[in-house]
Amino acid sequence: MSLNFLDHQTESQAAHHSSPSSSIRELAGRSVLDCGGSAPFDRALSSDWADMIDGFQKLAMESRLGIPIIYGINAVHANNNVYGATMFPHNVNLAATRDADLAYRIGVATALVVRASGAHYAFTPCVAVCRDPRWGRCYESYSEDTEIVQKMTFIVSGLQGIPPRGHPNGLK
Repeated sequence: MSLNFLDHQTESQAAHHSSPSSSIRELAGRSVLDCGGSAPFDRALSSDWADMIDGFQKLAMESRLGIPIIYGINAVHANNNVYGATMFPHNVNLAATRDADLAYRIGVATALVVRASGAHYAFTPCVAVCRDPRWGRCYESYSEDTEIVQKMTFIVSGLQGIPPRGHPNGLK
Protein backbone atom coordinates (compact mmCIF):
# COMPACT_ATOMS: atom_id res chain seq x y z
CA MET A 1 0.00 0.00 0.00
CA SER A 2 1.41 3.38 -1.03
CA LEU A 3 0.40 5.88 1.63
CA ASN A 4 2.12 9.10 2.61
CA PHE A 5 1.63 10.80 5.93
CA LEU A 6 1.37 14.54 5.45
CA ASP A 7 2.32 15.55 8.96
CA HIS A 8 6.04 16.31 8.66
CA GLN A 9 7.00 14.71 11.96
CA THR A 10 5.10 11.58 11.05
CA GLU A 11 6.16 11.53 7.41
CA SER A 12 9.83 10.96 8.08
CA GLN A 13 9.12 8.28 10.67
CA ALA A 14 6.38 6.45 8.76
CA ALA A 15 8.85 5.09 6.22
CA HIS A 16 10.43 3.00 8.98
CA HIS A 17 7.19 1.18 9.78
CA SER A 18 6.00 -1.90 7.95
CA SER A 19 2.33 -0.94 7.68
CA PRO A 20 0.11 2.14 7.64
CA SER A 21 -1.78 0.71 10.61
CA SER A 22 1.28 0.63 12.85
CA SER A 23 2.27 4.12 11.71
CA ILE A 24 -1.15 5.53 12.52
CA ARG A 25 -1.30 3.91 15.94
CA GLU A 26 2.29 4.49 17.03
CA LEU A 27 2.96 7.87 15.49
CA ALA A 28 -0.51 9.36 15.88
CA GLY A 29 -0.55 10.43 12.21
CA ARG A 30 -3.09 13.14 11.59
CA SER A 31 -3.43 13.05 7.84
CA VAL A 32 -2.89 10.42 5.20
CA LEU A 33 -2.46 10.92 1.47
CA ASP A 34 -3.19 7.95 -0.73
CA CYS A 35 -0.77 8.43 -3.60
CA GLY A 36 -2.67 6.36 -6.12
CA GLY A 37 -2.24 2.74 -7.01
CA SER A 38 -3.16 1.78 -3.46
CA ALA A 39 -6.17 -0.26 -2.53
CA PRO A 40 -7.41 -2.30 0.43
CA PHE A 41 -7.14 -5.25 -2.00
CA ASP A 42 -7.54 -5.96 -5.70
CA ARG A 43 -10.92 -4.87 -7.14
CA ALA A 44 -11.91 -3.01 -3.98
CA LEU A 45 -15.29 -1.26 -4.10
CA SER A 46 -16.20 2.05 -2.44
CA SER A 47 -17.49 0.18 0.60
CA ASP A 48 -14.15 -1.63 0.93
CA TRP A 49 -12.30 1.69 0.84
CA ALA A 50 -14.69 3.13 3.42
CA ASP A 51 -14.07 0.13 5.70
CA MET A 52 -10.30 0.57 5.37
CA ILE A 53 -10.45 4.31 6.06
CA ASP A 54 -12.81 3.73 9.01
CA GLY A 55 -10.27 1.22 10.36
CA PHE A 56 -7.50 3.83 10.07
CA GLN A 57 -9.75 6.33 11.82
CA LYS A 58 -10.35 3.88 14.67
CA LEU A 59 -6.59 3.36 15.05
CA ALA A 60 -5.99 7.10 15.07
CA MET A 61 -8.58 7.60 17.78
CA GLU A 62 -6.93 4.83 19.83
CA SER A 63 -3.49 6.43 19.45
CA ARG A 64 -1.83 8.22 22.34
CA LEU A 65 -3.14 11.61 21.12
CA GLY A 66 -6.60 10.45 20.00
CA ILE A 67 -6.61 12.86 17.05
CA PRO A 68 -8.77 11.83 14.08
CA ILE A 69 -7.06 11.58 10.71
CA ILE A 70 -7.96 13.32 7.51
CA TYR A 71 -7.69 10.89 4.62
CA GLY A 72 -6.89 12.31 1.19
CA ILE A 73 -7.01 10.62 -2.17
CA ASN A 74 -5.73 11.44 -5.64
CA ALA A 75 -8.87 12.06 -7.69
CA VAL A 76 -7.53 13.93 -10.70
CA HIS A 77 -9.48 11.58 -13.00
CA ALA A 78 -12.21 10.94 -10.38
CA ASN A 79 -11.68 8.26 -7.75
CA ASN A 80 -10.19 5.79 -10.20
CA ASN A 81 -8.73 3.62 -7.42
CA VAL A 82 -12.23 2.29 -6.75
CA TYR A 83 -12.98 -0.78 -8.83
CA GLY A 84 -15.50 -0.01 -11.57
CA ALA A 85 -15.47 3.76 -10.98
CA THR A 86 -15.83 6.12 -13.92
CA MET A 87 -12.65 7.85 -15.01
CA PHE A 88 -12.72 11.28 -16.59
CA PRO A 89 -10.37 12.76 -19.19
CA HIS A 90 -7.14 14.54 -18.45
CA ASN A 91 -7.39 18.31 -17.83
CA VAL A 92 -6.15 19.21 -21.31
CA ASN A 93 -8.83 17.03 -22.92
CA LEU A 94 -11.54 18.52 -20.72
CA ALA A 95 -10.29 22.04 -21.42
CA ALA A 96 -10.52 21.32 -25.15
CA THR A 97 -14.31 21.03 -24.73
CA ARG A 98 -14.48 24.58 -23.26
CA ASP A 99 -17.60 23.33 -21.49
CA ALA A 100 -17.97 24.83 -17.99
CA ASP A 101 -21.13 22.80 -17.29
CA LEU A 102 -19.30 19.56 -18.09
CA ALA A 103 -16.48 20.57 -15.73
CA TYR A 104 -19.07 21.25 -13.01
CA ARG A 105 -20.79 17.87 -13.54
CA ILE A 106 -17.44 16.05 -13.43
CA GLY A 107 -16.74 17.81 -10.11
CA VAL A 108 -20.10 16.69 -8.69
CA ALA A 109 -19.59 13.09 -9.80
CA THR A 110 -16.04 13.02 -8.44
CA ALA A 111 -17.15 14.42 -5.08
CA LEU A 112 -19.82 11.74 -4.72
CA VAL A 113 -17.44 8.88 -5.48
CA VAL A 114 -14.73 10.25 -3.18
CA ARG A 115 -17.15 10.66 -0.27
CA ALA A 116 -18.64 7.20 -0.89
CA SER A 117 -15.15 5.75 -0.41
CA GLY A 118 -14.81 7.45 2.98
CA ALA A 119 -12.06 9.87 1.94
CA HIS A 120 -12.25 13.36 3.43
CA TYR A 121 -10.52 15.36 0.74
CA ALA A 122 -9.47 14.90 -2.85
CA PHE A 123 -6.47 16.06 -4.82
CA THR A 124 -8.04 17.13 -8.07
CA PRO A 125 -7.06 18.98 -11.24
CA CYS A 126 -4.86 22.00 -10.74
CA VAL A 127 -6.72 25.18 -11.67
CA ALA A 128 -3.73 27.07 -12.98
CA VAL A 129 -2.50 28.94 -16.02
CA CYS A 130 0.75 27.32 -17.07
CA ARG A 131 3.00 29.30 -19.34
CA ASP A 132 6.28 27.54 -18.60
CA PRO A 133 6.39 23.75 -19.10
CA ARG A 134 9.36 23.53 -16.70
CA TRP A 135 6.91 24.08 -13.81
CA GLY A 136 6.35 20.72 -12.13
CA ARG A 137 2.57 20.87 -12.18
CA CYS A 138 2.24 22.23 -15.69
CA TYR A 139 0.90 18.91 -16.96
CA GLU A 140 -1.95 19.22 -14.43
CA SER A 141 -3.07 22.68 -15.54
CA TYR A 142 -5.87 23.19 -18.04
CA SER A 143 -4.29 25.63 -20.46
CA GLU A 144 -2.15 28.72 -20.80
CA ASP A 145 -5.29 30.51 -21.99
CA THR A 146 -6.89 32.29 -19.01
CA GLU A 147 -10.36 32.24 -20.56
CA ILE A 148 -10.31 28.44 -20.84
CA VAL A 149 -8.96 28.03 -17.31
CA GLN A 150 -11.66 30.36 -15.98
CA LYS A 151 -14.36 28.11 -17.48
CA MET A 152 -12.74 25.02 -15.99
CA THR A 153 -12.89 26.49 -12.47
CA PHE A 154 -16.51 25.32 -12.38
CA ILE A 155 -15.09 21.93 -11.42
CA VAL A 156 -14.40 23.46 -7.98
CA SER A 157 -18.08 24.33 -7.47
CA GLY A 158 -18.93 20.78 -8.46
CA LEU A 159 -16.45 19.31 -6.00
CA GLN A 160 -17.30 21.59 -3.07
CA GLY A 161 -20.95 22.32 -3.73
CA ILE A 162 -22.54 25.70 -4.15
CA PRO A 163 -23.16 27.71 -0.97
CA PRO A 164 -26.84 28.35 -0.23
CA ARG A 165 -28.50 31.67 -1.05
CA GLY A 166 -27.62 34.33 1.47
CA HIS A 167 -24.26 32.77 2.39
CA PRO A 168 -21.49 35.41 2.34
CA ASN A 169 -19.63 33.41 -0.32
CA GLY A 170 -22.71 32.19 -2.16
CA LEU A 171 -25.17 33.38 -4.71
CA LYS A 172 -26.93 36.66 -3.94
